[in-house]
Amino acid sequence: MPRTALLALAIALPVVAAAQAAKKSAVADPLPVGSVWVGTGEQGGTLKGKDHAHLAWGTMVLHVDERTGSFFKASAWYPGLNCGVGRMSGVLDDKGGISIEEPSILFGQGANGVQGLAPGGRWTGHVDATSLAVTGSFEDQASKAEIPCRFSLVRSPASQAAAALPKEREPKKKEAKAAPAAENEPKPKDAEASPANEPEPKPKEAAAKKPNPKATVHRGEWEIKDGVLVGRDADLGQYPAFLAFGELSWQEYDWTVKVQASTLENIPADDKTGAALRVHVRSQVDWFQVAFAKAAGVTRRIKDEWKHVKGSPAFLELDRWYEVKFVVRGASVQTFVDGAPLVAFESETFVSGQLGIQCQNARVRCKDITVTDPSGRVLWQGLPTIR
Repeated sequence: MPRTALLALAIALPVVAAAQAAKKSAVADPLPVGSVWVGTGEQGGTLKGKDHAHLAWGTMVLHVDERTGSFFKASAWYPGLNCGVGRMSGVLDDKGGISIEEPSILFGQGANGVQGLAPGGRWTGHVDATSLAVTGSFEDQASKAEIPCRFSLVRSPASQAAAALPKEREPKKKEAKAAPAAENEPKPKDAEASPANEPEPKPKEAAAKKPNPKATVHRGEWEIKDGVLVGRDADLGQYPAFLAFGELSWQEYDWTVKVQASTLENIPADDKTGAALRVHVRSQVDWFQVAFAKAAGVTRRIKDEWKHVKGSPAFLELDRWYEVKFVVRGASVQTFVDGAPLVAFESETFVSGQLGIQCQNARVRCKDITVTDPSGRVLWQGLPTIR
């Protein structure tokens, strides 16, 4: 190849690469914070060979509340059903694929008598700059039936979006601040107080600490007592107590907590008596768990599928406090007890989620909960609020 051709090629390649990079960076975010999507939603049809009653939800409105990388949180409601605001969260991939977990489909008691439906479903679909289409299913709280559903929405212009938002979602108007007085404006003589007559400054009161968000109590009896989170089985130890707290978007963090387990009254201890801690909690039935009973080990659950991931010499003596630490970096999880390495494992499914505390045939006590990101920034400190 002639030298002039090689020179031209050397000049052209960087130009083409820069143009492609600029084109890629110019692609608009298909799901930006504050965007509003309006369309229709419906449930019913056939799933797993079963027919379900069809219900058209009518107009559906979806508002994107938060974005942290690929994770998002949104609010949704159905104006025609006069239902309260529901919540959903999910993940958006770089090709516009969207995955929603834990959707609240119908939210509370509507004016037409529609009962609320519990979360527990999964939806998948696609979103681009103008349209959002999702299909999936959810579990009815009353019947436990898995019901198919879908919705098809379009991006709404700002003028139409404002009309679709409920009053509780409308942005508050900022009050105009009074203009400061001119610095050179002379003060009345009466206003000039001598130093002797100036009132003594009042000591500043310490601002009240904002309580942590509420935990989601899935099972059991939970309370805060003397600065300690206390949980116990319901139904005389037949069903493990379980609560979850934190953010579904938590992916890389260090979690430390002090834990103590003890037996319940009139219930003898067995191999399952003790506490367990969970990470990557996506729902009541989707999580990874490290158990600290005699039947110790790492377990993964996805809906009705249970998998024993790894055994663990993790038995913690009853009636004794231990400090447990989880170091989570996406799919990689390491655990420590009182500073000593315990068990490490890899997640082949979930890479983010809330944190969970569980106990079986036992009463569990937890305190000194701290969650930090890899840089040491505090994400959570203290006990969750109990409903």
